[in-house]
Amino acid sequence: MGEGYAYILDSSALLAAVLGEPGADRVLEIVDRAAISAVNLLEVFGKLIQKGVPAERVKERLASFALPTISWSEEDVWASADFVTLAWTHGFSLADRVCLHLARKYRAQAVTTDREWAKLSSKRKILLIR
Repeated sequence: MGEGYAYILDSSALLAAVLGEPGADRVLEIVDRAAISAVNLLEVFGKLIQKGVPAERVKERLASFALPTISWSEEDVWASADFVTLAWTHGFSLADRVCLHLARKYRAQAVTTDREWAKLSSKRKILLIR
C-alpha cells in the first residue's frame, strides 16, 4: 500500500482488536487501510507477553493483521519535536507521540482508545474507537 495509509494505529487500538475488546470491530473495518509504527508494534508485543501469551504466538497473531509496519527514523525524531511536551502536559507515552507524528506525516487519522487524545487540538485527525 506504500504511503497511502488512511489510518495509523495506536497500540491501544491494535490491542483492542487482538483481545476482542470494545472497538475491535472498528479496527477490523479499517485494518486494510492502516499501518502501525514499529514502536507501537513493540509496545503491543510487550503488553501481550506481559499477559502471559508466548512470544511466538504473539508474533503469529500480530502478523495475521498484515499491517504495514513503519520504521522510526532520526528524521522522524526531529520532525516530531512539537509532540515532546505532550509527555508531561497530557501523559502521552513515546508510542502515543510516535503514532501522532506518523498520522501527521502520512496525513492519516490516528486511531486510539485513549480519550485523553480528544483533548488535543482539533487540527489533529483522531479516531476514537470507543
